[in-house]
Amino acid sequence: MQKDKKHSLDISVRSFVTAPIMLLVPMVATYALTLLIPIGSYQQQMQVGQQVMVADTYHQVAGRTALLEVTAVAAFRIDGSRR
Repeated sequence: MQKDKKHSLDISVRSFVTAPIMLLVPMVATYALTLLIPIGSYQQQMQVGQQVMVADTYHQVAGRTALLEVTAVAAFRIDGSRR
C-alpha cells in the first residue's frame, strides 16, 4: 500500500531555504555596489527629436551619493530626467 500524502506540495527544506538565499545575495551585492560606485552623468543633446548621450563625456557629479540616487530619487522619476 502507498502512503497517502497529506500535502500536495512536497518541497524539501533545502530547496525552500536555497531559493530566498539566491534572491537575497544579488540584492545585497547590488546594494553594496551602490555605496562603492561613484555617481556621474553624460552630456546630452537632441538628435532627430530624441535626447541622446554624447560619447566620452562622462564626469562624476560632486556632492551626490549613488545610494541616495538609486533608492530615493530614481523610484519616482519615470521620464529619466535629472532634476
